[in-house]
Amino acid sequence: MSNKRKRQKLSKGLQECQKLLAFLGKHKESAPFREPVDWKAWKLFDYPTIIKHPMDFKTIQGRIQNGDYGSALDFAKDVRLVWQNCKTYNQDESEYYKLAAKFSKLFEQRFAKILEIDEDIGHPKEPTLDEKTTFSRNIFNIEPEALGNVVTMLDERCEKCIDKEDPDEIEINIDLIDPLTFQAVDKYVKECLSSKNEPDKKKKM
Repeated sequence: MSNKRKRQKLSKGLQECQKLLAFLGKHKESAPFREPVDWKAWKLFDYPTIIKHPMDFKTIQGRIQNGDYGSALDFAKDVRLVWQNCKTYNQDESEYYKLAAKFSKLFEQRFAKILEIDEDIGHPKEPTLDEKTTFSRNIFNIEPEALGNVVTMLDERCEKCIDKEDPDEIEINIDLIDPLTFQAVDKYVKECLSSKNEPDKKKKM
């Protein structure tokens, strides 16, 4: 009975998330993401040491049914973890990496429409000029790998803000980043800076 009650309490946004997950699961190329990675069967013995938080569609579906997600954003966090794990474990030019990137873009396109109708999400305000200036300064102080992740996040969630005309010098137009994406990347950049400065603090102590 508790499960039934939880299902009835799903917000409109989470109901749409459930439909989106079903769509992704039925996609002909989504097989690698549907079930937990059976690293023992595939003899990927380094998988647990590289991927600290495994995630897959089946686990996400179970969490929806159990009422574990408070909002569509919680759902999206786990779905994005599926793609992130795949790209972390596989090489950039591998088929699995490309597949994860492809599904990530597909997901972000469809998830953006869910955010527009989800009344449970408090949509962030437009970033202020000070916030944009701070963000612009911060991205120059993070590690190259972290900056690459920022570009990937922006490319997948807000492609219009990335200028790719010159492949050797990608430009980010901060003014074109939508508020929700800005909030996510700004938080990520600040976390990167915080972890980067952590060793320095310990040395001083």
